[in-house]
Amino acid sequence: MVRLNGILKGDKLVLVEFFATWCPHCQKMRPILDRVEKENKEYLQVERFDIDAPENEKLLNYYRIQSVPTFLLFYQGDQVWRQSGEMSEEQLEEKVEKYR
Repeated sequence: MVRLNGILKGDKLVLVEFFATWCPHCQKMRPILDRVEKENKEYLQVERFDIDAPENEKLLNYYRIQSVPTFLLFYQGDQVWRQSGEMSEEQLEEKVEKYR
């Protein structure tokens, strides 16, 4: 949790993904998220948290993560968007562009 708090205080948009290695929807989203991160690296930072890792339990509870994948977008430290489930690259890009 401390690691994420430090990241959120930075000057970039932060896109957080909560995922599971066994989740087929998460696996489909991985290359999409990688491309969006690469194309927007000047102003976007992507952080991924495995829901099965014991060290992430506090984050899961704090953000009330109940399904995967779940995406949270933070702008200037504030959560501005949240969505669970698959989406297209265009949909994800649109959300990032809105807060650029």
